[in-house]
Amino acid sequence: MPSLRAFPFGLAFRLLLWLVCVASVIILASIPTSVLAQALLGLVAVAVVLVLRGMTESLLPRLALLAVASIIVLRYWFWRLLHTLPGLEDPASFVAA
Repeated sequence: MPSLRAFPFGLAFRLLLWLVCVASVIILASIPTSVLAQALLGLVAVAVVLVLRGMTESLLPRLALLAVASIIVLRYWFWRLLHTLPGLEDPASFVAA
């Protein structure tokens, strides 16, 4: 199989692929879910982290561990930003939050 570097558009293709992947992860992480679904996601994430924590010498499990942690952090960040901060109608409360 030829490498992507052999194609003249290799760098642009890789950049586009990364952008599509990052956009997909951000969109999926920002989807609102029920409390039950969020709890299930949390339990699965903890189980995956417990399974992968002993295999961090290898590259693939380490990347999977980072991916799981990144998804959980992104979900928290979107929840905090979109659901718990006060509106802009009260600037003092918004700045304090």
